[in-house]
Amino acid sequence: MKSKNLWIFAGIFLLLLGIYLSVIQHEPHFYTPFSLGLFIISMLIYNKTTGKIAFKNWNISKIALFFSAVLVVSILIDRMGLFLGYWIYPYYNSILDEVLKYLFEWTIPLVAYMIIFMTGKNILSKLFFVLCAGIITEYVNSFTLSWQILKMPILDYTIGVFNMGFLTIGYWLIALIPYTIYQFVDRRVK
Repeated sequence: MKSKNLWIFAGIFLLLLGIYLSVIQHEPHFYTPFSLGLFIISMLIYNKTTGKIAFKNWNISKIALFFSAVLVVSILIDRMGLFLGYWIYPYYNSILDEVLKYLFEWTIPLVAYMIIFMTGKNILSKLFFVLCAGIITEYVNSFTLSWQILKMPILDYTIGVFNMGFLTIGYWLIALIPYTIYQFVDRRVK
């Protein structure tokens, strides 16, 4: 029981630290602790509400394959989005920025959103949970603009700080892409 309480504390602490770093400090890498906290909390909620454990019975090679595949896909998606002018990172200009971005601000959040998606009972609740988490994330980002959405190919319409294409289709894809990788690794890799 103490271990579970420690994970709850760590998740909440990291999430609140990320919010503080964005809202008060305007730190572009707020998303590193924020996404780690979101990952921990989403795993705990998933475990509690579904009675399942997301990576149960996975050996280290399956876990490594899954996270490596999500990392590679993250880099490809980000590079394509940058090339097409969909988004920018106004404050990222070093190798450390790139490492943090891909490990903790792409890979971990994609897995967290996948877990949030898996927590839903049916497709509408799954998409609704992801949308709610996306709204919170985009709102927290609006204080810092760690990433800035310039345009989207579908639903390129903005309401306040929210680009509707990125907030809906973008976040749903953020959850569905790692979910597809998860399903593949879970079913086909020994």
